[in-house]
Amino acid sequence: MPVCVAYRIPHSEFLTWSALDRDKAIWWQVRTSRTCPQCGTRAEEWDESQGGDLHAYTSTVAHCRGCEVRGQMQEQFEKAPKGSYRRGSYVTMIRNPGV
Repeated sequence: MPVCVAYRIPHSEFLTWSALDRDKAIWWQVRTSRTCPQCGTRAEEWDESQGGDLHAYTSTVAHCRGCEVRGQMQEQFEKAPKGSYRRGSYVTMIRNPGV
């Protein structure tokens, strides 16, 4: 059922898929559920007893201009006087027209 939820389809539709497509979708769901949402790695990638390596990854610093711009607005948003925004408001990105 998690696959059906992820693809937003009824289970009956999922059952019409070929066995190969169903297997691929299920394994993608399993892999995704085992992936850390913070760093994007999976425990077995680090576990030598499962074929992983203690040094499978190294960390680095990346820069995203979109995150930079969003972060600037987030700072303004957080410093705004109380009542400036309705509850449930948050900072998001929208594409500039004509760009």
